[in-house]
Amino acid sequence: MAHIQLNPRIRCVSISDQRSNYHVPGDWKLIWSLHVPPKIKHFCWRLLRNSLPTRSNLQSRGVHCQSTCVVCNQDLEDEMHMFMHCKFATDCWKVVNLWDKIASYMTSSGSFSSIMFATVRSLEVEIHARFVAMLWSIWRARNACLWEQKPVNAHTSCVLALDTVRDFMWCNRSNDTMQSATPGWSKPQAD
Repeated sequence: MAHIQLNPRIRCVSISDQRSNYHVPGDWKLIWSLHVPPKIKHFCWRLLRNSLPTRSNLQSRGVHCQSTCVVCNQDLEDEMHMFMHCKFATDCWKVVNLWDKIASYMTSSGSFSSIMFATVRSLEVEIHARFVAMLWSIWRARNACLWEQKPVNAHTSCVLALDTVRDFMWCNRSNDTMQSATPGWSKPQAD
């Protein structure tokens, strides 16, 4: 049941609905502070708010389409299957040496977003970027399979994820170094 509350002092409408995607509980500060490109943060935001166009989400919104996973053609394509249970996804997690760290969360009950927030919280800070970049890379591979008929390859997807994180971190270190090495304005010496 949605509750609408008008606040005349600031002239806005507040909508709260326990079942909606307007409020997804979790550590959003952690997501927005990740050291990854903005496109990966945006992807995480969409993923955790259940707004990626998975086949399950499309069907729940009235779109007539197949329900099976684009990649393996086995099970219903929802977030949990696509990012954790699909053989392609598990192969990716194993290639980047994260499967042992996240496998126990895959049997947890609860919403996909609550499981993902718990997973990210449990990982060491150094691994956060690799984890979310891998989620993004799995999604990219799925879309290439669907729209370009490209076969998925766990190794290629992992290289893309790791290279993206490495390049982003290198560029940010370079910017920090250049900014600290660039002298500010100083008054010229009088002759």
